[in-house]
Amino acid sequence: MDHNILVGITRGHDLEPFLESVDRVLRHRFDILTVAYYPSLAAFTEIRDFFLKHEEYTHLTVLMDDLIVNTPAIDLITSHLDKCQVVSGICNVDTTDHKHELAASFTCPVAACFGYDFVNKNSDIYKNLLSQKQPIPFKFVGLPFPVIERSVVKLIPFHSDPSSWSQDVAFCNDLIKHNIPFWVDLRAEMKHMKISDSDNMNLQVGKKEPYTKFDKKERV
Repeated sequence: MDHNILVGITRGHDLEPFLESVDRVLRHRFDILTVAYYPSLAAFTEIRDFFLKHEEYTHLTVLMDDLIVNTPAIDLITSHLDKCQVVSGICNVDTTDHKHELAASFTCPVAACFGYDFVNKNSDIYKNLLSQKQPIPFKFVGLPFPVIERSVVKLIPFHSDPSSWSQDVAFCNDLIKHNIPFWVDLRAEMKHMKISDSDNMNLQVGKKEPYTKFDKKERV
């Protein structure tokens, strides 16, 4: 089956390492819609609306602008599309307090402020999981390059969790509600640049004029 993935970027910062990774890894492979300097939920919604209007795309991924993608991870994730309705790679929670923890949990909180049961990279649990056949289903995943089948995008609108904050928690709980597994290939590891929940990394939302920009994949 042929797959046509739209990459929707929610850009709230100006992080050069992220922009460089997009240019290096993604621009020659995928069409990209950048939604810049919008509030998070508005950016997610704008991306979903564009995707639903353009039926040539079979899958959507929403890429947040603090994830450094790499080619081996993207290759692994996209290798599972014939069998998985929703599949992603994995990344660290942040680079400070939770740098050894992966943004994946076998339980999903109702709201982001309730806490998680993250997988620690230094644990025997992680080593055991990594030795298993990939991908593995999780209840919560922090959306590290999630590739979502069109039928799921149509079924589940993006929205915030009950704390009016987190779209990833809300999306994962909706998947649980509809009995749709969220598959993760733990070999597809990427770097999450996030510092901590208390640091907005010079967020530009509200400071710069919002815009959207569509780019067809570059021919090489």
